[in-house]
Amino acid sequence: PKHFSLSATPLFDEEARFSGCLGMFIDITDRKRAEEALRESEEKLRAQYRAIPVPTYTWQSVGEDFVLVDCNDAAVAITHGNAANFIGEKASKMYQHLPEIRDELSRCFAEKTLIKREMPYWFKSTNESKHLAVTYAFVPPDLVMVHTEDITERKLAEEKLKEYTRQIEEKNLELEAKNQELTATRAQLVQKEKLRALGQMASGVAHNFNNLLAIILGRAQLLQRKAKELETEKGLRSIERAALDASSAIKRIQDFARVRKDQEFKWVDIDEVIEDVIALTKTKWKDQAEANGITIRVKVQKDRRKLPPVVGDESELREVFTNVIFNAVEAMPRGGMIVIRTQTDRKSISVSFTDSGTGIPEEAKQKIFDPFFTTKGVKNMGLGLSVAYGIIQRHHGDIQIESKQGEDTTVIVRLPVSRILGKEKPKEKESEKPPVQREPASILVIEDEKDVRELLFDILTSANYMVKLASGGVEGLEICKREKFDVVFTDLGMPRMSGWEVGKAIKEMDSDTTVLLITGWGVEMDEEKLKESGIDGVVTKPVKVDALLTLVSKIMESKKRAKEPVEGFWGTKA
Repeated sequence: PKHFSLSATPLFDEEARFSGCLGMFIDITDRKRAEEALRESEEKLRAQYRAIPVPTYTWQSVGEDFVLVDCNDAAVAITHGNAANFIGEKASKMYQHLPEIRDELSRCFAEKTLIKREMPYWFKSTNESKHLAVTYAFVPPDLVMVHTEDITERKLAEEKLKEYTRQIEEKNLELEAKNQELTATRAQLVQKEKLRALGQMASGVAHNFNNLLAIILGRAQLLQRKAKELETEKGLRSIERAALDASSAIKRIQDFARVRKDQEFKWVDIDEVIEDVIALTKTKWKDQAEANGITIRVKVQKDRRKLPPVVGDESELREVFTNVIFNAVEAMPRGGMIVIRTQTDRKSISVSFTDSGTGIPEEAKQKIFDPFFTTKGVKNMGLGLSVAYGIIQRHHGDIQIESKQGEDTTVIVRLPVSRILGKEKPKEKESEKPPVQREPASILVIEDEKDVRELLFDILTSANYMVKLASGGVEGLEICKREKFDVVFTDLGMPRMSGWEVGKAIKEMDSDTTVLLITGWGVEMDEEKLKESGIDGVVTKPVKVDALLTLVSKIMESKKRAKEPVEGFWGTKA
């Protein structure tokens, strides 16, 4: 069909009498088609606008103000239908309490640019508070389109992550407070007796804190498996690292009384350790110092040659450098500078820390590495440099202090470069991951600490193992009388019945059951006593998720092949 435009003009003769009519037909089909196409395009764009999943509002510039001319379905939904009621309202009226929104509309329109920001916003119509990511986009000739994305859940997740970090810091502070209690022995014991007493008292503290750290570390590692956002995963790795460092600190307290046999040295990049320590101690030398009205700067002067790697424990070396920096900060009550210098002759490396503080008296230098010796009064327990000395000795290195009262102090740490492993740093072996395909297993967990018990349950069931729980040895044995288990995890210290007694009783019931002792008391176990008690292996707290699952998988593979226990099974660190 075609469309025509008809017009008619009357005709008159010389005497003004009507004599006829002039008609004109114009074919307007193309114009009508163009108008229809334009209408359909507008309807399509309108439908697309309304279907945008992000709440969107369109403002039109009117004089020095803006009028809300449209909003999409998502905007109507998030305001429970109230957004449509504000069509035609001016921004100056709607946002009297939020002038920054009017300012952003004006800036976007004037600069014809894209503006992004995050802000808290209270929806008056629904009485809800949300956190929004807001985008202002200029649309020629006179419109500003505003997109608002609800990021409330993301912000809540960030707050939870901060809370987890705070809990870690609190646990570390509790550990420090427990250690400070050990100073009560200082007046009665000589140095050897002080070390012995410290080791005995720390073992109980270590057990309690290893239980707490087991929960923190295990939960963090389980959450890492589910984390989808990079920032969340990064925060969980930070929690995991802090928990592992705290665990290492507890073990080093035990080192005063004995030499541990489970210590594993790896390649360590000292430059990376220095960078980590500067970041970790920033709250002390920068934030706390500035809060007290003083300025402390940290400067690093690196050797022109890249430092070769050393063989050691990264966490322990990080603790040494942290203690040195803390001492330097406390020696500069009016502020100053800490200069960290690195040097190497390819046979050894040295790291020196020079502060512009008050110096150390000569009589104090003679006792500076003695446990419990401190020049800081009751606020400090005097273990920092003695711990540092023991750590550097275990690394076959040397630590010295050069200082005079009233002058700069320099602490020099020297560490040997390993000749056995060659000049180049080899690639680290990836930590052993639990296999994807696992043999099924029936497992019993006997643990009197509820949170640790539930953590072990979550770890093992995440690998689809069948798991039963018992809160004590007596309950565990009753379950074993009714059911057969491939593996039994039992805590060492429990009321009424110890882990030793549990292991022996289970072996008498079924010698094929693998019994593992899980403990926070440390790893110094008599192998002969383990065998006499029916204990096949020891798992130390805090437990690492992948290591625990790998251990169970190896046990089940060994049972399947009916061979000897897995090599290196005794004293397994999980």
